[in-house]
Amino acid sequence: MCLAIPVKIKKIIDAQHAEALIHGARILINTAFTPGVKKNDHVLVHAGFSIEMIGEKEAEEVLDLLKSLLDDEKRK
Repeated sequence: MCLAIPVKIKKIIDAQHAEALIHGARILINTAFTPGVKKNDHVLVHAGFSIEMIGEKEAEEVLDLLKSLLDDEKRK
């Protein structure tokens, strides 16, 4: 099983690299699998690669779900 995390593209660096934002941290990702991605798009990232473009609403829903799961684990 693999887990992909939604991130927001903050800056396009070149044809295959972008800077993305996750929880206030900026990360470098490879965008080879999502050609056409642009600033402010949301993508799913796995192992440093954007693997799918998603909408802002879906990104927020997934992040809320992940946060909820982490909060549940902290309460145990």
